Amino acid sequence: MAHSEGLALGGIVNRGLVLLALCVAGQASAHAQARVSDEGTFRGNRAEVSVTLRERGGDVVTSPAMVKVYRSGALIGQTPTSKGHASFILNTGDYTIPAEATGFKPGQKEISLTVAVSSVEEIFLTRDASATDSTGVPGKPILAPKAKESFDKALQALNDNKLDQAEKHL
Repeated sequence: MAHSEGLALGGIVNRGLVLLALCVAGQASAHAQARVSDEGTFRGNRAEVSVTLRERGGDVVTSPAMVKVYRSGALIGQTPTSKGHASFILNTGDYTIPAEATGFKPGQKEISLTVAVSSVEEIFLTRDASATDSTGVPGKPILAPKAKESFDKALQALNDNKLDQAEKHL
């Protein structure tokens, strides 16, 4: 009788260890998907590449931007940035990552992924001086001749306190 009780107790302990292992594995997999972008994407044996766009001074580029990924000249993927950041799940290999942001000259980076790990890349962009140049101080708005004439008549009617006529001219 003592021998059969020992076997039953051993079976319970083994089942308990299996359940404990499953619980620990479930917690580990939940922890691995800490980022929102990981929740819907199965990475498997592929690398995750996180791209940050930065100005030459080091600040993150927050203007609207698009990041693309090319492999052997073929477009593999593209995504808009969110607060200067974009991420991709890629196979191992060589890639070109160009980025374009409003108010900046385009930039790019060449990367080589040899193992399936997380990779953090930065692309530095230079402000486009032609995008921020103004062609002088803006002057008064220009109206068509008939519109200017009606506008002047409306102003004169307002000065004379003739609101009905001013409204008619406007």
